[in-house]
Amino acid sequence: MADLIEEDELPKASLFKRWQAIARATILFVPPIISIGCAITVGYFTYMIANKKPPSTCSTAP
Repeated sequence: MADLIEEDELPKASLFKRWQAIARATILFVPPIISIGCAITVGYFTYMIANKKPPSTCSTAP
């Protein structure tokens, strides 16, 4: 059978290691989320500008 490991024998993660893991996850996931958000925003404004209706009273006289 497998030996059971007591909790006292497990190394405890230091505070620095926890913050390092959080920082690493943040660095990996936040830039793509920001990039996708910016792409959606640009797409929205591009769509709004491309489908803007011309003004109804368009006179060419000075």
